[in-house]
Amino acid sequence: MLRLLIVTPTLNAAHYLPQCIKSVNKLSHHHVTVTHVIADSGSTDATLQIAASFGLRTVYCPPGNMYAAINKAISLCPSDWITYINSDDLLHHDCLSYLHFADCLHTADIVTGSFRIFSDDNQFVGYTRYPLPRAFHQILYSSGIMPFPQSGTFFRRSLYEKLNGFSEDLKYASDFDFFLRAYKASASYYSSYKLFSSFRLHSSQLSRVHDASLRSEVRSSISRFTGSHHLVFQIFLSMFARFLYFSYCSNVFAPIYNRLR
Repeated sequence: MLRLLIVTPTLNAAHYLPQCIKSVNKLSHHHVTVTHVIADSGSTDATLQIAASFGLRTVYCPPGNMYAAINKAISLCPSDWITYINSDDLLHHDCLSYLHFADCLHTADIVTGSFRIFSDDNQFVGYTRYPLPRAFHQILYSSGIMPFPQSGTFFRRSLYEKLNGFSEDLKYASDFDFFLRAYKASASYYSSYKLFSSFRLHSSQLSRVHDASLRSEVRSSISRFTGSHHLVFQIFLSMFARFLYFSYCSNVFAPIYNRLR
């Protein structure tokens, strides 16, 4: 039986948390057991009561770093596979089928799929975003672009332990840093074009409120693991990466990308 741990970091997340938990509760697969843990950093709203009403375990971690809370929850809960999902995002009910399939192949360290963006009023925005093939990962990471979504991406505990978890030196971009380090460590991927998750856009999310700090941390991770390039080459690389990302977001070249997976 495959054991999956899902961690949701929270700090006063009562507004969105019930919808997130319900999406996790809809996950079902007869070969996968799911443990959902709330990693809370001192919520003063109804977050803890909501978690308790769904029968979820809550782990406390002092406020200040979401990734420290995620690391702590992971350290306390045994599993074969891990993912974390923010309290304002959702997982798709069928994603465990693809996780189990990839696990049976014994060739993937990371399993990812497509995602949709939706608004604060639960309206879907734009297109379904597909994960980009590994052939483009170097270019994208070098330009600060994730080639697949964090939400709905699963990784083996063995990979997590090999990489020593999420860096607690970073507050906003440790997920980018983690998957960049996984790429540099030659982690293997299984990507599906099936829908795995939904990502909510709203004005109070950390990536918007702390956009400048997020970008600074991304640049720090890039320089640490990919080194520096000649300015002209870096400009060309950035332009090409953004072209790939645009076509990825608009699904213009999805049939071609599908052949390159």
